[in-house]
Amino acid sequence: MRTTAALLSLLLLAACARYGSGGSLPGPSTISPTELRGAWQLDHGTGPGGALQIPAGSEVTIAFEGERVSGRVCNLYGGTYRLGDGGQLTLSAMGMTEMACAEPIMSLEAAYHAALGLVKTATVDGEELTLHGDGVELVFRRVPPVADADLVGTRWTLSTLLEGDVASSVQGDAWLQLAPDGTLRGATGCRGFDGSYAVDADQLRVSDLVVADNACEATLDAQDRLVLDVLRGGLRYDLAGRQLTLTDAGGVGGRGLVYSATGS
Repeated sequence: MRTTAALLSLLLLAACARYGSGGSLPGPSTISPTELRGAWQLDHGTGPGGALQIPAGSEVTIAFEGERVSGRVCNLYGGTYRLGDGGQLTLSAMGMTEMACAEPIMSLEAAYHAALGLVKTATVDGEELTLHGDGVELVFRRVPPVADADLVGTRWTLSTLLEGDVASSVQGDAWLQLAPDGTLRGATGCRGFDGSYAVDADQLRVSDLVVADNACEATLDAQDRLVLDVLRGGLRYDLAGRQLTLTDAGGVGGRGLVYSATGS
């Protein structure tokens, strides 16, 4: 399934009403980009509809890196952010994937994004991040940094497809594995493939790609084409913790593949 920034915008526009109780904005404070940077997990929060109910075993995350903000409830979401004077925080160009999850996760996701859309400032106190807005207070705990998974030898499972400002969820069993001998193998979710690769700084060059000739179901055609087109082009890779992002080295169309480490 696919979504554009318009999907999240609908959620955020619904949250634009003012609420007079709770979540009052803090006074001016100083927060540096370094303090904000990293991954955070929601501990508790209040939004326009009241306290957010986080089911046991569920996680709501947000991460700040460079100029990008990203996270997950049920769906992956992301966009850009700007940190201004006095801890002013502006989130923009937001979008998310569109996957159906069981209740009460879907309700939590809607309530969280409604609250996130009203955030105006951020404060950091030790290992605690609080996002404030009118009627909104979201309190996060810092997630300890995770050691980067090995680029080579790890089985990477495809989690997100990127095309410009469009993020798509993945269907089928799509994965990638780079072997120490310079060969690779994987699947698009529809067809298997193998080939060769070389790493140079942050560049990943794939060559001699051989793809199985079986036909794909209509629902997997676009995913199959995107995966193969990205792999056949010049690639820039970014490895952060257990996430591997492959993007067009030339940035054409903003195409990319986001993988998660699942084993070796």
